[in-house]
Amino acid sequence: MTQMLMSVRFRSVLSVCLLGATSALSVASASDPLSLADRYPVYLKVEVDDADDSTVVKAVFIDEERGTTWTPSDDEEFMVTCGDETLPLKDSDVVTGWGAVFDGAYAIFETALPAGTVCEVSYQTEYGSSAPASTVTVPAPLDLVGPEGNVSASGDDMVFSWTPGDADDLVRVTVASSAFGSEPYVFEAASSDGTLVVPAGTLVASEEGIFVEVGAVDVEHIRTGTLDEGYAQGGEFFAAREAEVGFSLSR
Repeated sequence: MTQMLMSVRFRSVLSVCLLGATSALSVASASDPLSLADRYPVYLKVEVDDADDSTVVKAVFIDEERGTTWTPSDDEEFMVTCGDETLPLKDSDVVTGWGAVFDGAYAIFETALPAGTVCEVSYQTEYGSSAPASTVTVPAPLDLVGPEGNVSASGDDMVFSWTPGDADDLVRVTVASSAFGSEPYVFEAASSDGTLVVPAGTLVASEEGIFVEVGAVDVEHIRTGTLDEGYAQGGEFFAAREAEVGFSLSR
């Protein structure tokens, strides 16, 4: 049965809604200024791009209430192991040389990790705080059938179909807005549904009835991982495999 979902605003510094991301930062102890009991919720993501044949692993602590993020210091270390390869997660300007393009730390694998690859992220500080074993399994590519050609957001339904998969996985469609300061629209369906429909007109009218411009469309196959219990404030860990989108979207 076709599932129709209405749009929601994705309110977050990284356009990802953290689980339980409402805790305030408490005062760290003198003996361990980096204690995980006093940190924000953590956001970990394994992002697989088959078109670019690469995988990026990202890590950041986010205070969603204040809209602030953390960048790792020399006193703490993230490491990620995917399959047989282990890499450190570093500040983005260290990894790319382009300056800070991502708040937090990340590592780049020069391949699109195959489905079923297990990735484990560990965190350790020189003061003894640790979260050694957060794990997630990379999902398979989607055999996505979506809109083609030029699609009108105001006049056409956007219908996405795929072979139904694991009920615990998600298919997420993110539509960026080119309007300055606007947040993207996000639509989700269970992978087992096999279909996601964005109704015509959903994207183009704000609550005030003002039309907004729409931009790039991303489709991801999402699988949630297991976060190490050492992250006392919780957070989220998931793997996302990007799917090819073969259409352009206009108002």
